[in-house]
Amino acid sequence: MIRIEAEAARRFVCERLGLAGPHWRDAAPLERLGMVQIDTIRIAGGRNHELALAARADVPVRAFDDAVARTFVEQHYPVHFVRRAWTPAFMRGMAHRAARFRIGDLDEAGHGAVEARVLARIAEHGPTKSSDFESARVPGGFDTLKATTVALERLYGAGRIQVAGRTRAFERLFDLTERLHPELASPEPAPLSDVEIAEQARAALEVLRLATPDALVARVQHHVGPWRADARRERIRAAVAAAREAIGAVPIPVVIDGEPVEHLVLAEDLDALRAASEGDAPARDEPMRIVPPLDNLLFDRARFERLFGRRFLFEAYKPRRERAFYFAMPLIHRARFAGIVDLRLVEGRKLLVDRLELAGDESLDDLRAALHRLAGLVGAERVGAHPRIPAPVRKAVIGRVAPVVD
Repeated sequence: MIRIEAEAARRFVCERLGLAGPHWRDAAPLERLGMVQIDTIRIAGGRNHELALAARADVPVRAFDDAVARTFVEQHYPVHFVRRAWTPAFMRGMAHRAARFRIGDLDEAGHGAVEARVLARIAEHGPTKSSDFESARVPGGFDTLKATTVALERLYGAGRIQVAGRTRAFERLFDLTERLHPELASPEPAPLSDVEIAEQARAALEVLRLATPDALVARVQHHVGPWRADARRERIRAAVAAAREAIGAVPIPVVIDGEPVEHLVLAEDLDALRAASEGDAPARDEPMRIVPPLDNLLFDRARFERLFGRRFLFEAYKPRRERAFYFAMPLIHRARFAGIVDLRLVEGRKLLVDRLELAGDESLDDLRAALHRLAGLVGAERVGAHPRIPAPVRKAVIGRVAPVVD
């Protein structure tokens, strides 16, 4: 049995997730991540999924949609771009959720009438967004929702419509499943089988790459739909444990502070794990990564804290007085936690370092290179720094950005 130290585990995870070694020359390897989380916040010149691409590939963030169109489908739950082969399983989970959405006190006939109006509009006009409809507001969401918005949720869950894209304002566009993805039409809300749990465990481990048994169970529950009565944590735990050998999940002790902690990896990743454990130290010129706050590296926050020695919080939704950072982005360099940065794109021309915390004696040249590279990928012309940033750091990172050649 392989037994590895935390340093090797960090290296393995970063390599498997495309956050170690040289940047990708294009976006083709993005599919191996399995899924990429979507977020609406666009403060650092790109949204989470676009910045996830920038952390890995020398591709401008505006190219993200083109990069994923061939291999990913946007899922309304979870809000991710997901590998096409996995989407039917996610839709089966949504089928169980569809009836949970209610339009006020309407009975099924009333629901059917609103849904028929929505479907007719989409059938006639093609991709349609929620704001294209006028209707009464009903309780739901953060406060209230339009009845037609609830109908869109129900129709999506029933497999009648799919996400067809986004507007410039990042609103979802919905189109008929039969036109967009016929293979996803009308999913049946069948009971969750042990075979399906095993398939989702395999998919979850492909996403995480290294996970404790508890983390894998939590991720599987997230994939199949935590609202399902047949997806209780203990039921999933038993099914995943029984399926370990079938899905190729191998137990590996990772030594954390001198104590071995059982993790699981895929058998196909064992050679990469050995290489991370026995290989040479990372090259000194390996580039620093600026990782977005909802990146795949952070899907398991407990793992990040365990391996990298830093607790990470996404504080964007906390009151201003309670947060240290807003759009906090970890810095990863040579498979180590190198710091955390808060960036803002100002007037579309300057990438501003709003807050910065460095861990240890990090090279300012590496930091500058990472900031200027990201600035170029989001279309900024300069890197600036808030006066609160220490003068030596501020002096080292500010300046004009070399243009990125597409």
